[in-house]
Amino acid sequence: ILEGGPTGQPIQFAIIGQQVYHKWTCDSETVDTFCAVVHSCTVDDGNGDTVQILNEEGCALDKFLLNNLEYPTDLMAGQEAHVYKYADRSQLFYQCQISITIKEPHSECARPKCAEPSGFNAVKVGAGGAAAGGAPPAPAAATPAPPPQAPAPANPISGRRPAAAALAQLRLLRKRRSAPGEQILDVRTEFSALDISDKTPVLPSEIRTRQPERFLMATVQEGICMSSFGFSMFIGLGGMMLAATVVVLTYAFRPHQVLSNTKA
Repeated sequence: ILEGGPTGQPIQFAIIGQQVYHKWTCDSETVDTFCAVVHSCTVDDGNGDTVQILNEEGCALDKFLLNNLEYPTDLMAGQEAHVYKYADRSQLFYQCQISITIKEPHSECARPKCAEPSGFNAVKVGAGGAAAGGAPPAPAAATPAPPPQAPAPANPISGRRPAAAALAQLRLLRKRRSAPGEQILDVRTEFSALDISDKTPVLPSEIRTRQPERFLMATVQEGICMSSFGFSMFIGLGGMMLAATVVVLTYAFRPHQVLSNTKA
């Protein structure tokens, strides 16, 4: 999940409502050989509260959470979105599947045929739901009932369910089964969303992104920034070079002056 757009830095913290870019890419040493399709995406708070945002066909379910993906290249998918968060938790965990298939010669990669998604139509798997940037929680569509089983006991202190129960709940999602000649990869990323404040939000770049940009030298318009020590060193070196030039020129012209005096 990148800051701002497709060329942004991977975010670590973000403010509710901030524009981000969801991007999936696959690297390949060959060109025009493979196709990638992203599908079966969910977002959860790490505590069993899971919402499905892309179905098994790769179509978006709630335009306020994530719209239908765009495919700029054969092995890249992406879409702009805005940051939202769960009411009582800041962390967001995104999990998706990527199907890799061999591209047919002289043809285009097959892409999901999706209708325009409506709002508040995300499929809720766990208890509760994610709300987009101050908007009311999205109503969840009904999911097929799982086989009867005893519910996992919750921790009486934290209320957090065991990890095994959370994993079992994730398995309730309908995920595409791999077809012949198809490879499916599971990918996951996460970041923390911060509440909106009445003050101007300022996040240091060191914690806002996972890979902060590095600058070798700061420049200003029509000039270069230089400290007082650097300026003093520049003046000193300039003076030394000027003095050395005067000495060299003096010794270079001195023999001619002596020879002229002798002839006289």
